[in-house]
Amino acid sequence: MEPFVKSNQVSDTFRFQTFDYDFLSFLARHPKLNVQNSIQMLDLLARQYLSDVTNASAASVPFIMICSRYMDTIQCQEFIIKYITISLNQLL
Repeated sequence: MEPFVKSNQVSDTFRFQTFDYDFLSFLARHPKLNVQNSIQMLDLLARQYLSDVTNASAASVPFIMICSRYMDTIQCQEFIIKYITISLNQLL
């Protein structure tokens, strides 16, 4: 999963395909997914959610799955606060 995340973080113009959202949903449910990798996935999904309006609902599914799974960790809580801040800044 790490090469997938790193290759997608390099490019700002990368668009996910339908298979990518299914893959990320599968990874969000995987029992070996750790907090560090989940934060990287959340970052990718948040970028897609904010930049690609047509696929925002597809990006929200694995995003919410990961958030609900790791909401009790400090790393996830900090990421959510940063995400909300960035989203509100873009809105204003």
